[in-house]
Amino acid sequence: MKMAAREPVREYGKIPKHRGVYFLEEATAKGMAFLSAKVRDTKIFWLVDPEEEKVVNAKFFTYGGPDSVAVGEALSDMVIGAPIHEAYSISGEDVIARLAASSYFPFNKESLVSQINDLISRMKQEHPLALAKLSLSEVKASEAKEARNSTEDEKWLKMSNQERIQLVIEAIDGQVRDALAVDGGGIDILDIRDDWNVYAEFQGTCSSCSASIGSTFIAVENVIKTRVNERLTLVANSFPW
Repeated sequence: MKMAAREPVREYGKIPKHRGVYFLEEATAKGMAFLSAKVRDTKIFWLVDPEEEKVVNAKFFTYGGPDSVAVGEALSDMVIGAPIHEAYSISGEDVIARLAASSYFPFNKESLVSQINDLISRMKQEHPLALAKLSLSEVKASEAKEARNSTEDEKWLKMSNQERIQLVIEAIDGQVRDALAVDGGGIDILDIRDDWNVYAEFQGTCSSCSASIGSTFIAVENVIKTRVNERLTLVANSFPW
């Protein structure tokens, strides 16, 4: 009976509601900055409102036993709704006190305190909010670019082939064509096939100079991709490949 009386009460985190994972893609879809950190058997994930700089949600995943589950659950409870600077200031002792207040007594308190402190420190140092905000901004910019490209693709596909050819000719007229002419070369746009393949014939020195053939081809294709549509591919009839 005495041994049973000393046995710790182990209820906190018995049915954890925060156990799981978040991914960057999921956070971005929600418009949240994504923070994560891993120490030993436990990894924590925070979703942070980039404007209010507040932890909106948190999850944890652990391969450890009941103590690790309880710690992950308690820490998640404590950070949700907290400003990020307050979440960063939570200590291992704070989490253990939270568990003790709920009658949960971890076996390895010192080890758990150290692990919690390391988790918070690593989250702050290796995955700072500023970096998470930058990542979110870059993803949003990429998504905006993809949306613009999709719109441009739709416009392109609705054009007649002659209209497409004219756009490509206009893209290389002027500076590009003049640069080719300086060395006695030229280019003629012959056709556009399968929507995205631009067939061209290089003329004069551009069609025979093996030293410049590669760089000329790449330069012209880059201009077409940049000024018309990045999905376009240049096909040179006169090149020996």
